[in-house]
Amino acid sequence: LTLLAPADGRVFFVLPADDLTIITTTESPSRRAPQDARASRADVNYLLNAANHYFPAANLGYDDIVAAWAGVRPLVAPTGSPNGESALSSASREHSIVETEPRLFLVTGGKLTTFRAMAEEVVDRVGQRLPQRFRDVVTHRVPLPGGDLPDLRRAIEAVCRTVGDQPLAERLVHAYGSRWPIVIARVRAEGTAAGYLATRAPYLTGEANYCVEHELAMTLADVLIRRMRLAFEQRDHGLEIATQLANALGARFGWTAADVDSAIREYQATVERQFTID
Repeated sequence: LTLLAPADGRVFFVLPADDLTIITTTESPSRRAPQDARASRADVNYLLNAANHYFPAANLGYDDIVAAWAGVRPLVAPTGSPNGESALSSASREHSIVETEPRLFLVTGGKLTTFRAMAEEVVDRVGQRLPQRFRDVVTHRVPLPGGDLPDLRRAIEAVCRTVGDQPLAERLVHAYGSRWPIVIARVRAEGTAAGYLATRAPYLTGEANYCVEHELAMTLADVLIRRMRLAFEQRDHGLEIATQLANALGARFGWTAADVDSAIREYQATVERQFTID
C-alpha cells in the first residue's frame, strides 16, 4: 500500500515480506556516519502512528517490531537551496551522471529501485568514451545470475518435491532463481548442514557455504544480513544463529577458535550498531 502519513502528508509504504510486514520510510537529517545509521525512536513512533491511523485494529506497538533499521539516501544536492530540512525535502530523488574530468564519471543520487537503470546509463556513457569495439553493450540482454527462470510456479513445485517444504521451496526459488539446484546440491554435500538455521525460518545451514563460495560472503554479517536476510526476520537479529553458523563455517573452512570468537564479536557489534533504536 502507498499511504499518506496523517502527521505531515508524506508518502509511506506498507509492504508484504513473507509473514512479516515492512512499514517504511521516514526521511530525517542525521549527522551519523553512513555505517552508523540507525532508526531513531522519533522515526519509529512516526511510522507506528501512521500505520495505526489506517489500521487501528492492529494497535501496533514496540512489542510488534521484529527489526528496525535505517540507511543513508545519496541525494543530489539542490542548487540555490538553503541548508537543512527544507533543502532535504526539495532535493531531487533522481540520479545524476556527470563527467567531472575527462574519463572520470561521478554518479550521484538514485535509489535501490533504479540501480539497473543507473548502471545501464553509466555503461552507455562509458562506452561512448571507449573505442568502437567496446560499444556493442549486451548486458541489458543478459539475465542476472539465476534470472533465466522460465516458469516461477513450476520451479517452486520442483523444489518442493525435492525438499518437501513449501515455504523453503518458495524462498529458495525467489532467492536463487534457476540456481536453486546448485544450492541444494551444495547443502546436501555437507550432510548434517542440511538442517534449518532457526525455528520457523526457511533457511538452511549449508546455504552459508554457498554464499561464501559463490556469492563472495566474507563475514557473518555478509551471510545473515546481506545474503539471507535472517537478521531482519529474527528478534535477536540472528545473534543466536551467528554462534551456530560461525562454528559451522569454522569447521568447514578451518577457522581457529580465536577466528570463530572474533567473527561472533564482530557480528554482535554490527547488530548493535545497525538495529538498535535510538
